[in-house]
Amino acid sequence: MISAALVVGMGLLGVSAVYAGVWAWLRAGGFSPLNDTSPPSPLSKREGGLVSSSSSKTDLSLILETRTKISPPSLLERGLGGEVSASGENPLLFSVLVAARDEAAALPHLLRALAAQTLPPPCFEVLVADDHSTDGTAALVLAAARTVPFALRLIQLPPGQTGKKAALTAAEAQARAPWAACTDADCRPAPGWLLTMSEWAGPMSEWANERMSEEEAAMSEGVNERMSDELKAQEAEKAREVPTHSVTQSLSHSFTHSLTHFLSGPVRLTPGGAWFDGLLGLEFAGLGAVGAGCIARQQPTMCNGANLAFRRASFQEVGGYGAAGGASIASGDDEFLLHEMQRRYPDGVRFVADARAVVDTPAPATLGRLLAQRVRWASKYPHYRSAAPRRLALLVLSANLSLTLAAGLAAGWPALRPWAAAAAGLKLGADGLLLWPMLGLLGRRRWLGWLLPLQLLYAPYALAVALRARAGPYQWKSRTVR
Repeated sequence: MISAALVVGMGLLGVSAVYAGVWAWLRAGGFSPLNDTSPPSPLSKREGGLVSSSSSKTDLSLILETRTKISPPSLLERGLGGEVSASGENPLLFSVLVAARDEAAALPHLLRALAAQTLPPPCFEVLVADDHSTDGTAALVLAAARTVPFALRLIQLPPGQTGKKAALTAAEAQARAPWAACTDADCRPAPGWLLTMSEWAGPMSEWANERMSEEEAAMSEGVNERMSDELKAQEAEKAREVPTHSVTQSLSHSFTHSLTHFLSGPVRLTPGGAWFDGLLGLEFAGLGAVGAGCIARQQPTMCNGANLAFRRASFQEVGGYGAAGGASIASGDDEFLLHEMQRRYPDGVRFVADARAVVDTPAPATLGRLLAQRVRWASKYPHYRSAAPRRLALLVLSANLSLTLAAGLAAGWPALRPWAAAAAGLKLGADGLLLWPMLGLLGRRRWLGWLLPLQLLYAPYALAVALRARAGPYQWKSRTVR
């Protein structure tokens, strides 16, 4: 006769098995910074051995460094709003969009991080949309526009328009580059952020690849082996010398004709001074790993507005931030757009699994701020049109509640303990499998030590956030959001 412990135990183990199977499927979908997930490099294809694919400099950065002269635009070139002409030797590739409300304390850190970008300043502009700030945010941006090495413009929302989506929409409408990159006012992108995004957005055209390999063809019969080290270095430098105007044409062509339409980038949580920083960092990394895996499987569920980029023509084609019915929802400027981009361009959405593109964002400093942030995130879930996010949320909640139930039952039911332990081990192992590459990408594998404490706390935490999100209005940025 089948015992009750066997039936209940098999049920618990079955939930964990489904969860682990989905996580393994996502992990095997292609996301891994350890795999060759970066765009193809013409330099890595050379047979002469002059340039290694492991070089610390990318093709685009080498070309821009060796064939262009970069200097900050003068005040006369900027104009009143900080504009700088896109003409000349350097193409305008990105318009960086930043929504800001009372961010005067945080913006200087972001502007310093953008000034340190390895993408030359003439290749990007920054538009800060002020959402009716009262702390001097607008004055800070106007003052900074006179000193930063890139074009910086202030966009002020008119009366009656409020919120992040309205701010980003206003900034996008004034942008001039073919691609927009989004980050938050309190974030700090890595120095290689924009350069890396440019590589993933529009790989070099075949014309550039052919030009860069012309000279090596003459050395294909062993001449390279007889060269001195000095001559090899000279030939390698010559092979990279593509005419500046041709590089500009190649980059503009690739940005216009690339099959990529939307990029989601990695975001890393930085300490906020709270005791739960490690827990939050691991949970945040888990969200990123799931989002990356779902994008790789063409079943996108989530991304982070602190690090994404999109082709502006595609953005307008899908309806902008009103895509997928998200215009009236305060949160979700990132994910509603992601879902619609995937629906319209199934092969055009990618996750940038590259450590050079990491953006740091501060963790909430208090438990109250944490819950307010998570409630804001959860408030958009009932409005998704895509089924993938809802199925994912149900799977995660079921798996965590199942383990909580297993722990409670096993405390007074010894026959169930082996089943509960097996179910917990299976789920935690699946979590570790999915988290490992993302934590490596973020340089935070030490956070994996928080996996068990996070598991113990996650079920009541997730349930509380979900119930609060459905309860009605909440407070955010000194506003009541409905």
